[in-house]
This record gives sequence, structure tokens and C-alpha cells, in this order.
Amino acid sequence: MRRVIVFVTTVALAAAGVVAPVVSWSPLPAQAAEVETWDIPIDGVEEDVSAAPQLLDPVEVIEDVPDTAVGDAQFLGGLEQAPSSSDQVSASDVTERLAAVTEHVDVEPFVLAGVTWDIRAYQDILEVAVQVEEDGHWTQWQALEVLPLMENASVSGAEPLLTSGATGIRVRVLTESGVAPAGLSVELIDPGLSAADAQAASAHTVASAAVAAASQPAIVPRSTWMASGHEKYTTWSPKNSPRLDAMYIHHTAGSNTYSAAQATAQVRAIYTYHARTLGWGDIGYNFLVDRFGTIYEGRKGSLGGIPQGAHAGNYNANTIGISGMGNFSSLSAPSAMTNAMVKVLAWKGAQYGINPRGTATLKTGSSKNSTGRGKPGSLVEVPTILGHRETNYTACPGDKLNSRLPAIRSAVASAMATGTVTALAKPKVAYLKAPYRPIALNNKIPLTWGGVSGASRYEVGLKLAPHGKSFGAVKVVASTTARQHTVKLPTGVSARLYVRAVANDGRRSAWSFYGTLTRSLPTSELKRTSGSWKRVASSKFYRGFTYQSRVKNSRIKVYNAKDVSRVQLVVGKGKGYGRVAVYAGKTRIKTVSLNSSKKTYRSTVTLTLPKRFSGTITLKTLDNKPVRVSAVTVAR
Repeated sequence: MRRVIVFVTTVALAAAGVVAPVVSWSPLPAQAAEVETWDIPIDGVEEDVSAAPQLLDPVEVIEDVPDTAVGDAQFLGGLEQAPSSSDQVSASDVTERLAAVTEHVDVEPFVLAGVTWDIRAYQDILEVAVQVEEDGHWTQWQALEVLPLMENASVSGAEPLLTSGATGIRVRVLTESGVAPAGLSVELIDPGLSAADAQAASAHTVASAAVAAASQPAIVPRSTWMASGHEKYTTWSPKNSPRLDAMYIHHTAGSNTYSAAQATAQVRAIYTYHARTLGWGDIGYNFLVDRFGTIYEGRKGSLGGIPQGAHAGNYNANTIGISGMGNFSSLSAPSAMTNAMVKVLAWKGAQYGINPRGTATLKTGSSKNSTGRGKPGSLVEVPTILGHRETNYTACPGDKLNSRLPAIRSAVASAMATGTVTALAKPKVAYLKAPYRPIALNNKIPLTWGGVSGASRYEVGLKLAPHGKSFGAVKVVASTTARQHTVKLPTGVSARLYVRAVANDGRRSAWSFYGTLTRSLPTSELKRTSGSWKRVASSKFYRGFTYQSRVKNSRIKVYNAKDVSRVQLVVGKGKGYGRVAVYAGKTRIKTVSLNSSKKTYRSTVTLTLPKRFSGTITLKTLDNKPVRVSAVTVAR
């Protein structure tokens, strides 16, 4: 047995009101709390396993991580192979792959235990398991799932284990190589308790009746559960999703018997582990819900927006994560918890126009170490309210909570349908017409829309597809209280334009769509591949110049055109001018004569293709006569 030196930081818990539209409550003055952390290095096999054979006992598996597609998810691009850390480990594996095991570490009571190691050893980890001592009794080995790698992180880690005040710990790590990873250590956190914690926990009881018909439920804000001065660990660079497609349900694992005051402290402990220990820069979840039905604000900005969390690996974009505090693999989630989850889901669902019984298509991120089931970059169709295991190799949110999801979806749909929360109407718009759609020669696109009752402002959204590329997600490019906005677009892009209404409480309407338009290509995309072309400058030409040829079989090619429905040329016309043949691949679309009794410098010729085309568009001169081409647009 060994004891460790404890590093103690005395902090004050800030006091603030629960955020709810019709509720106010007066917290106690800020209370001092001692936040204690232990960082204990693990140096390989520290105890004689021959004298303590129980150290080699396999982990008691309550539920397996599903190794195939689960639930209703449809992986349109195929499945990734499950990480080795998700495989069940046999007794022989424990003996052969044992890289580290600690002796019994005797400490002061702690709330959270997490195991970390150097990021370079991520793919070598087979299993991380802990035993803790609570009330004089040791638990069996409990496996901690390996967390996905975060962008720019310097350490890797396992999912933390939450306790109600354990006083001892053992750690065991198995690796493919049987060698302990560099930087291996266990982090123990006791976030302390204060009178402010007890009052924050009681806020739900005080507020529950008053918020029954409110759009936003009573929520304990960060400023209440956060230790004073600890916002300095919120170092992440905010990434706000432009829309909400799906809402994930998680569980935290660990104790199910915490008190109401301990629940607030657990949120503080999770934040400390995610933000400071792992270097994520904030707590991973957008919201947390305890067993008493108290809702806590998680990641900064979650009350008024959709900040990308760190909760679902390659599926954090355009989603939020709501975590039930406890382990629901074999125990049912309390009704108070699931009822509170319904309130959050209905509130956010109404804000962003989610159909709780519907489906959404998510794009898998690019990380190869995310625990995601889908191949990087592929699409997956999922329920709009789903468990973590639906898209990731994990047992989360546990069998018992996962089995409640159909009932949760129905309850959310009922709440939204009966007016507990109301969706905001979307603005009325008119489809764009020429000269802005389908082809825009001007870079400034004016948008107008009708007013919406209850809206305090409007957001303008934009999907862009650079030449040869697919459309990305909607990005909010402007927020305004006016009912008009001008969007500026670069050359060569296709764009889809939107607007939506936003209420004071953060509710957002569905997007109103103006249509798809394409801007003319930059000159760098007009490849003069044969013949003779001369650049002629004059303010009379579109963009101040034109390409001119007097040689038969001179060609201009546009490579990598994608999903083209129309081709537009900006040309010069005049007496004695020649002809141009336009090809999509090897198929001639049309021959265009530029001969005209009236001389022009920027005439437009628009050709409609018989079907959408991807490939090379070619312009070919058919005569030894003047041909002037100032611009080409390949419109979607």
C-alpha cells in the first residue's frame, strides 16, 4: 500500500441564478471549496501478480460493445473496423498483455478517476481497468472505455469513473505490446462540496412546476457549478454548428447513488478532467442530467447556440450531447432523469425544427481514431434522437437507458405537439430569378424576406460548392435585425442561399431557401489548350478583357465540372465573327454562331444540357474567324 501527496487548490464557487424564462431563485453567497487533484504516475507492473492472482481476473462484462451496426443507423459508406480496445479481453490476454498494474493506492476520498497516457500510444491500448474502494469494500475490475483522440490534444485518456467518495484505487492496463505506454498515470479529482452545490441541486424542485409550460426548462448554469477562476481552462476555439440535425443520449458511467449536492460536484469534476487533464478546453457534453432531474449547462454556449461538443467522435458537427449521470448498463435510468431529458430535447428540437420521430443524415468526420463506426467522410442515416452506440463503438448509454429511447422520442413529440414548446415560423421568401439565378455574373446577391412574429433577428445561411467540389454544410454568414442582406460571392462557386428567424430565447425557425446559383469561373479555370488565343483588354468587356482567337480548332477547356445543368458563355458578337462548338465530354451540345449585324462586347449565350454532366466542358472554334470569349459558367 502506498500513500500519495495531494495537491490542494482552494477556490470559491460562483453563485448565480438558474437560467429559466419564468423562474428566479437566490443562491447562497459564494462558498469556498477545496478542489483536490492527484496525478499519480504508473510505472509498469508494481505489484507481484504471483502473490496476488486476483490482479489478473478478467473484467466483469456487464454488456458488450456491439461490433456491428446497431439500432436504426444506416451506414451508407460502409463500416470501420472496431478498435481493439472495444474487444472483450480474455483471461489469457490479461496474462500475456499485462503492461501495468498498480498496488493498492490509499488516498483521501475522490469523486473521479481517469487514466491518461502519451497520445502516441493510442492504438496500442487494449484495456484500461480500475478497482476502487468504497465504504471499505473493493469493487471488481471495471473497464473504462478509451476516449477518441481530440484535435490538437497532447494526451489520450479513458472515460472517467465517477464515485460517491472512494478512498482507494488500483489501475491495470493491457497493451498490444505488453509494454506500459509513455506518460501513463491516473488522475484523481475531488471537486469539493459547498452550500452552493446543495442550493443548485434544489433549483430543479423549486422551478419544476413553474417551467412546465415554458420553452426552456430550468437549467443550472456554468457560473453556478463552475469553481471560481476555473473558466481559465475553457481554452477551446469555439466551433458553432450552423444547424442541429440530431441529439445524442449518453451516460457518464460510475456511481448511481450520489446525493443531490454530490451531483453538482460531479459536473465540476467532469469539467476538470475533460478541460484540464485531457486538454479538451471544455466539458465534452452540451448538457448533463442527474438522477433527481436537475439539468446542468455543459459546454459553453449551449444555452443559446449549438457549440460543437466532444461527445460523439466523428459525429460532433451539427449534433448535441445530453448525458445522464450514472451507469445504465444494468440499472434503469430514473424517471426524473428521463423526464428532464425530454424537456431539453423538446426545447432544442423546437428551436431547430427537429422531427423527434424522424431521421437525419450525418457526415462522418475525418479522424481515424474517433471510435466512429462509419468510414471517414461517409454518410450515415440515423434517428434524430439516438444513443451514442448508434454511430460509435461504445456501450454508451447503457442497455437500460438505450431501451428507453423509443419512449423518449414519443414523449418529445407529444411535448412539441401540445404546445409545451412552439416552433418559430420561417420567413417568407421568393425564389431568386435572373440576373442572379441560376447564373450570377454579379458578385453581389441581394436577399429580402418577410417578417416573422416573435423573431428578434434573422440569420442568413450559405452552402458553397467550389468548382468541382460537393456542397458543404450550411454556414451562417450574417445575423441582422433587418429584413434584407446582400451576400458577396467569389467567382467559380455554386451557392445555395437561406434565411431563418431567431427568437429572443434562442429558438430558430427552419431555413427558407432562395435557390441555387453559380458564378462564372475564374480565368485560371479556362485552360487554353490548343490553337491561338490572345488576351485583349478593354473596359467594354466583362471583367475588362476577353480571350480572342482567329484560328480554327482553337480550344478552351474547363476540367472537373460537376453536376452541370447549364453552360453560359459571355462572348463578343459582330459581323463576320466565327462559330463555337460546345462539348460536354465528347458530346456536342450545340454550335453557337457569333456572327451578328450588331457589334456587342458582353453578350450571354446559355445552353441547357439534356442531363446533368460531370467531366470536361470544351469550347472549340470552327472557323478562321474572330471568336471572343470573356467568361464561362458551368451551372449546377
